[in-house]
Amino acid sequence: MKKICGGLVIIIVGVLIAAIIFKQTWLWVLLATSAAIFIILSVIDISKNEPQSNDNSIREYPTYQKNDGKAFELFIDNLLRTLSSEEYTVLSDITLEVNSQQAQIDHIIVSIYGVFVIETKDWAGLISGTWKDRTFVQELDFNYNHYDSPIKQNEWHIKVLKEVLGYIFCHSLVVFSANSTLNIDAGKYAWVGHFCSLISAIKEHKAKILSFGEVNKIVRLIQEHCCFKKAI
Repeated sequence: MKKICGGLVIIIVGVLIAAIIFKQTWLWVLLATSAAIFIILSVIDISKNEPQSNDNSIREYPTYQKNDGKAFELFIDNLLRTLSSEEYTVLSDITLEVNSQQAQIDHIIVSIYGVFVIETKDWAGLISGTWKDRTFVQELDFNYNHYDSPIKQNEWHIKVLKEVLGYIFCHSLVVFSANSTLNIDAGKYAWVGHFCSLISAIKEHKAKILSFGEVNKIVRLIQEHCCFKKAI
C-alpha cells in the first residue's frame, strides 16, 4: 500500500507540473482524480494499521479452548454476584463432610425463596443424557466421551447437604457454558441450561418459603460444616 501511495505522489507532482506548463484542462482533471485516489488509499491504509482493541469485557464468556472448570466456576461466581445481596446469600466452592460423607459443591444460594444447589460444567460439544442416566455422553470432534451425570452428582450434593440442614427442599440446577449443545431431559428433578439463563431460572422462584432468620441459620450451619468456603 505504501509503494502505491508513493507512486501516486510522483504522478501527482508530474501532472501538476505539466498542468502548470501546458495549461490543459484534462491535465487538471487528471490531477484531481489522482489526488482523490491518493486520499482514499491513505485512509484505507490508516484504518488497517489502527491497533485492535483487546478489550473482551463485552463478551459474556471466552471462546472455548479446553475444559477449564475452575475458570467457569469463577465466571458463575461473578455472575451470581449480580443477585441482590439483601435477598440472596451465595456460598461458593463448598466442601461438606458429614458422617464420613463428603460433597464438593460449586455454589449454594440461600434465600427466602429456598436453597439453590448449583453444579457447573464447562463441557464442549453435544451433551446428551436424561435424569435417569448415570452417565452423560459428550460428542466432540467425532469422539464419544462418557462422564458422570451432573444431575446425579447434584443429587448426591443435596443428600449430603440435607444431612447438615435436616429436611429442606433444595432446588437443583446444572449450568453449562456456551461451548455446549444440550440434548438433556432433566425431567422435574433439576433445571439444566446454559449460563445465560441461570439468573432468570433462579428468579422464577418467587414464593417466600423461608424467613430471614431461617436463612441466617442455614448459612451458619453450612459454614460450620464446611471444610472450605467462599462467601460472596
